[in-house]
Amino acid sequence: SILLLACANTPKKDIVSEEEENNIQLPNHIQCPQCGLNEIIQQKNNKIYEDDRCSIHLQQVLGSPKLIYVYKDTLDESEKTDRFFVHVYLKDNTEWKKNNKKDFIGLDFYHTPKKLTMDGKNYFVFQRSINHEYIQLDNIDKINTGRFVYKKGRSFEAMDLTLNNIDKRSIINNLPNIKLEINSNDFEKIKEKRSKALEIGVLSSNSDDYQNIQFIHNNNGPLKAKTRLKGDWTDHLTDEKKWSFRIVLKNNDLYNSMRKFSIQHPKVRNYLWEYFISLK
Repeated sequence: SILLLACANTPKKDIVSEEEENNIQLPNHIQCPQCGLNEIIQQKNNKIYEDDRCSIHLQQVLGSPKLIYVYKDTLDESEKTDRFFVHVYLKDNTEWKKNNKKDFIGLDFYHTPKKLTMDGKNYFVFQRSINHEYIQLDNIDKINTGRFVYKKGRSFEAMDLTLNNIDKRSIINNLPNIKLEINSNDFEKIKEKRSKALEIGVLSSNSDDYQNIQFIHNNNGPLKAKTRLKGDWTDHLTDEKKWSFRIVLKNNDLYNSMRKFSIQHPKVRNYLWEYFISLK
């Protein structure tokens, strides 16, 4: 689940609908819920290159950053068959250079494109994951990419591509989106509760800790609800942006057949390990 929490300096009886993210320190902020290839093409999300034939986008799918190449209309012979070269240059390449002679990380590839038809127009999409032990998005200096044929040369180049215009928080994934809207005064109470818990090393919760919110999922809602911090131990709270929350919907409303549920960082449950252990 994805959590976006917004607050504003309004009277307690008012629940605001606009994000005031500069005024909060919380939590996951991932926009464009369930964006797929169609929305990448339509909205030109996170585009780092475009010409008359091709656009290149950097997207993140379930935590894996990918370069997505979108061709318009038809593919000529070279666009169908030529391999892609991908050279990733790092801002700090100290660790990479310890065991590698090249100044860049090479991720050359080829695969069959996926054809999409939208509004009567055809698009052909190639994708390349840039998951690599030395690659972090914030450490990418530039990317050189294009098409080539071995021993014949390059048929296309897109050089010195940077991520300067990309909002890292808006890199897309395909997870459901949950948005909580809360009055700023109530959010201050939650922050104060967290501070006290971190000070004494344990979170002591009771029914008085719940604060009223508006609950929105995948742009559906809002539903009336209440929330409080969740978890006994402070591993639920130590991350600067990702805290655990208990949510209770009001008026017998349900989310995925649940009225009460929690949102938390996967690391507090050791990711999938707790699930595997529970199966034994």
